[in-house]
Amino acid sequence: MKTKILIIDDDELTLFLHKTLIQNSEYSLGAKYYLSAESALKYITKNISLNTAFLLLLDINMKNMDGWQLLDELKTIANEHNIYVVLVTSSTDEADKKRASSYKQVHGFLSKPLKLTDFKMLKRIKKL
Repeated sequence: MKTKILIIDDDELTLFLHKTLIQNSEYSLGAKYYLSAESALKYITKNISLNTAFLLLLDINMKNMDGWQLLDELKTIANEHNIYVVLVTSSTDEADKKRASSYKQVHGFLSKPLKLTDFKMLKRIKKL
């Protein structure tokens, strides 16, 4: 199964930092970057299949459609079991962590910005 990595964050600087970090990792090939949840959702909906999995590095707090709204939308699409999400956020609110655990697609909760040590979690999830 092919895994596509999507990094979704409405902050251009954070997206740039994450892109730079990922480009220097084993995950650089095929990673896609989105400044809005809506754009990412369109891409996922168009490209999801039984043979394609998605690993989303998703910000929670975004304009228009936030990360929670995207997670709710992902539950309604075909093959949603092929979508794995790691929330990458500046939030330290325990309520956010608890809420994240209520989504079966969420497999992690990381603090912004990503660090090289965070890739250990991504390796584990990518093998799912």
